[in-house]
Amino acid sequence: MSRSSPERKGQIIATALELFRRKGFADVSTRDHAEHAGLSRSHISLFWRLE
Repeated sequence: MSRSSPERKGQIIATALELFRRKGFADVSTRDHAEHAGLSRSHISLFWRLE
C-alpha cells in the first residue's frame, strides 16, 4: 500500500465514518470495513497501523 494515496486515504476514512454512524464504533470490524471499502482486511489493518 505504499503509504496510501490521498484518494485511498479519503476512501478508507469515509468508509469508516459511514460504518461508525450506521453501526456504532464498537460494532464495526475490520472485516466490515474491508468489505464495504472493497479492500482486503490486511490493507485496512496496515492503513490504521501507519496512521
